[in-house]
Amino acid sequence: MCVCEGQCVNHETADRPKLADLQRCFGRVPTGRNTGALEVVCITRYWARLYWALYWMAHLRSAQLHLIKERLSAMKISGVDIRPGNIIEYEKGIWKVAKIQHTQPGKGGAYMQVEMKNLQDGRKTNVRFRSADTVEKVRLETADYQFLYEDGDMLVFMDQVNYEQIMLPSDLLGDARPFLQDGMQVMLELWEEKPISVQLPQQIEAEIVEADAVVKGQTASSSYKPAVLDNGVRIMVPPHIGSGTRIIVDVYEQTYVGKAG
Repeated sequence: MCVCEGQCVNHETADRPKLADLQRCFGRVPTGRNTGALEVVCITRYWARLYWALYWMAHLRSAQLHLIKERLSAMKISGVDIRPGNIIEYEKGIWKVAKIQHTQPGKGGAYMQVEMKNLQDGRKTNVRFRSADTVEKVRLETADYQFLYEDGDMLVFMDQVNYEQIMLPSDLLGDARPFLQDGMQVMLELWEEKPISVQLPQQIEAEIVEADAVVKGQTASSSYKPAVLDNGVRIMVPPHIGSGTRIIVDVYEQTYVGKAG
């Protein structure tokens, strides 16, 4: 095979470098005993270049596989790290997590009881995940929208880029529906260009409209009491929080975060 970088006159058919080929490669005509030496040099260069080409191809391939593996592992989460609002792949379906309950039994490891809804057919299920279990967190396409108004069981949102309006069923929000406010900026999550979820801000500001009276001697901040928000949702708040207080609430955990302002 010719090894002179395609410049030889017999490049396509030569089985080994010819005299004219070596002349092209080295700029002079080899004579006498130098001919064999130049042939060896030419062939050595060929194998050296082939070796390094194969080496770098293998190196790049290994790097690509490593990158793919890292991306896949980054999408997997432990079963006890699942949170409300997460979109996960489970039993070949796409599911949205509605509620979670972390349990630490007296014997055995902790587990997460997860209530979720299939975003493709509407089915609901309740699954127990342990720390050793892993699920794939689905990465969806997202788009920024603004909530405009409610029309029966439908909600109207406006695209923040092209100002087009879209109507979606209110059940896409799940238990977060009472926290949706007029003009709120939300994020639509799309699967194959179809909206399957509406994500509200993780925390919002709300007002306490009803709260139990403080029990005498109840001073520990861990001793929470029931209260009702202005959207009708019941949560637990510290003893010092009374009616009329504005607080920060975690939308998906539906828990007290702190006082507003």
